[in-house]
Amino acid sequence: MFKKKNGYDYFASFHEFSAYAIEAADYLSVILNDFDVDKLEEQLSEMNSIETRSDIHHHAVNAQLLSEFLPVISAEDILKLNDLLDDIVDAIEDVLFGIYTFNVMNIRSQAVLFSDIIVKLAQALHEAMGEFKNYKKSDSIQKKLDVVKQLEKDADLLYLSELRRLHVDEENTRKLVMWTRIYDLFEDCADSFEEVIKHMEVIILKNT
Repeated sequence: MFKKKNGYDYFASFHEFSAYAIEAADYLSVILNDFDVDKLEEQLSEMNSIETRSDIHHHAVNAQLLSEFLPVISAEDILKLNDLLDDIVDAIEDVLFGIYTFNVMNIRSQAVLFSDIIVKLAQALHEAMGEFKNYKKSDSIQKKLDVVKQLEKDADLLYLSELRRLHVDEENTRKLVMWTRIYDLFEDCADSFEEVIKHMEVIILKNT
């Protein structure tokens, strides 16, 4: 799996890991755009299967690292980046768990907007991760990382504006608490992408 001439291809494994984020983000978007509370338990099970496959990949990379003599970048950086990529898929699943736990009956348009940004973040991260292996000579890696940063800022702005609007307009206390928490989960999800980008930049700085 991901074998190169000189050993295991961690960059390929990172790229594949980011594909799980796309799969989870796309599925969340499908659920919210055609929301049906009666299908939610089945959809949670399907989302969990994506997260489980992501976990298997996460553990496989960590296991490989235990047998590696001289990985292409430091073992500490590989472990951290691998963990951060796993956090993204977990965070996407947490959004759906939140919707299920709070017994949401109808999806607000703002939640769909959040999910649209999450899909774009996943796609942008996947592109950046595809270029990551060339970080020492790439002219485009930083631009791809910056796309992710800008999308995370877009999520921040949406979060602040919608949280403000919610606290101004919503008179039902239960809905206020419920949607505040769900928006928090979306914000945490967007932040998880930023954490990956930050560590990719650390790796680039340490190795160039």
